[in-house]
Amino acid sequence: MVKRAKTPPPDRSIEPVFYTITYPYPPFANLELPKDRMDLARWVACILGDPKYLFALYFKPSVSPQPVLVAVPLILL
Repeated sequence: MVKRAKTPPPDRSIEPVFYTITYPYPPFANLELPKDRMDLARWVACILGDPKYLFALYFKPSVSPQPVLVAVPLILL
């Protein structure tokens, strides 16, 4: 039986890494509001140095209002 080719390693510029922000800016923000989400995205982009490095923001208000997951590219490490 023929073996399949090995899967190539992921592209370092596309593969995301996830970080948790426990006390995001602005404090006590309601991330269901567009203005608070935009403020948080701008704050994270400022920390990263360039907005193109911010892939995604994830939050789940039903679990807890504070922790936010941030996806950034692996190349920043």
